Amino acid sequence: MSLCRTEHSETLWFNSAAQAQYDFVLIPGSILNSHFVIVVIDLQGACMHVCDSMLGSHNTIVYQVARYMCQDYYAATGKHADLSMFTYSNYCTLDSDFLVQQDSHNST
Repeated sequence: MSLCRTEHSETLWFNSAAQAQYDFVLIPGSILNSHFVIVVIDLQGACMHVCDSMLGSHNTIVYQVARYMCQDYYAATGKHADLSMFTYSNYCTLDSDFLVQQDSHNST
């Protein structure tokens, strides 16, 4: 997963008053180019959800997304973001009937 801000990026997640411009930001990601996850950032609810059918660890993905969000916040406001208010969850663990994928290429 690669997130980067370019000098030509015009759409920021926050405005200069530090208000979120969107309710949700969806970021698809690939793990080893064989398994896909999606990160759902609830900017209004201050929560980051990772949806992964394999229920794996996502420290690297979460770090990259949080880092990008901090850069975006700084670009919009000129201030450093306080991410301590954000919570994290693996969305797929919230449903006890959710089928867990056993490998990176089959659907179940």
